[in-house]
Amino acid sequence: MKVPPNTGDMDLAGVATESQLLDLIQVLYVRAGHPSYRTLETRARDAGMILSKTRAREIVNGIRLPSRDAVIALVHACGVPSEEVEPWVRAWERIASSGRHRPGAVATPEHDRLRAELRAELRAELREEIRAEIRAEAEQVLRAARAEAERVLVRARAEADQVLARARAQAGSPLTRPSAPVSVARAPLPVSDDDEFDVPPFMRR
Repeated sequence: MKVPPNTGDMDLAGVATESQLLDLIQVLYVRAGHPSYRTLETRARDAGMILSKTRAREIVNGIRLPSRDAVIALVHACGVPSEEVEPWVRAWERIASSGRHRPGAVATPEHDRLRAELRAELRAELREEIRAEIRAEAEQVLRAARAEAERVLVRARAEADQVLARARAQAGSPLTRPSAPVSVARAPLPVSDDDEFDVPPFMRR
C-alpha cells in the first residue's frame, strides 16, 4: 500500500523565497523515502510528465529554482496526491513573479539535519548508480566477447569438418593403380668361336 508523504505541517502559503521552496522540496524528498532519480523519472513519465534524472538531481540538491512543470512533476513523483499539488505551484508562482531568488533564507535545525542526511544519501546513491553503470557496461562487453568467441568456435568447427571430410575422401580412393607385370626377355650373350674359355683339364677331351 502506497502512503503519500505528510505535507500537512509544511507552510507552503508562507513560502516567499527560492531557498524556502527548495528546503521544503528536500524535506518532501526525504519523507518520500529517498526514491532514486531514475524512479522519479519513471514515475513522472508514467504520469505523462517530463522529469529527467539530471533535472531531479538538480532540484533535490537545490542547485537552482526548477521550472513550474518540473516542480509539478517532482512533487507528483514524490507521491503527493494531485489535489495537493496546487499549493506547491502557487509557491513557485509567487517566487517567480517576485524575482526573489536565493535571498538567503534562515535555515532551521531540522533543515540542516535533513540537508546533511540528504547529502549522505545522495552520495551513497550516486556511488551505487556508478557501480550499476559499470556493471552494466562490463556485462555488455562480456556478452559481446562471448558471442564473438562462439562465432569463432563455429567457424573453427566448420573448417575442421571440411578438412576431415577431404581427408576421408582421399583415404577412400587409391592413390596409384597397380600396373601389369612386364616380362623382360633376356637375349643370350653372343659367343664366338674365337672366345677362349678356361676349361678345367678333366673336362677337356
